[in-house]
Amino acid sequence: RVPVVAAGGIADARGVVAAFALGAEGVQMGTRFVATRECLAHQAYKDAIVSAVDTATVITGRRSMLVRGLKNKLTERVLQKENAGSSDEQAIAMFSKLSEAALLKGDMAEGRAACGAGAGMVKEITSAGEVVRNLVEDYTRIVKAL
Repeated sequence: RVPVVAAGGIADARGVVAAFALGAEGVQMGTRFVATRECLAHQAYKDAIVSAVDTATVITGRRSMLVRGLKNKLTERVLQKENAGSSDEQAIAMFSKLSEAALLKGDMAEGRAACGAGAGMVKEITSAGEVVRNLVEDYTRIVKAL
């Protein structure tokens, strides 16, 4: 009775088909829609997503605030502090201070670049409309082939 929305690693119609097959009623595709022309994210952020490979992201904040993002100098420092036993508050403070650096200013080395595991599947920056049209077309084709 509670609608389930699948999220994480979904960036194309194959992921949508799989999520629906597992019982989800919707999907959340944040990273895919960051790499659209309509998104207000900095161009460097969008380009970094398109350039990402399947190993380009890392999870930090495992004790209390899981955050997946593109690997960079900031995530390296946060992971070092976490591995050394620093408190979650210290990591949160580092991220909070730099949360807009990548998104709005394009600082991909020192900014927090939140990004999902599906980044490696995003190969181009298109319009949001094209993303939706392609999803619907590919979804229909895949389901018919099943």
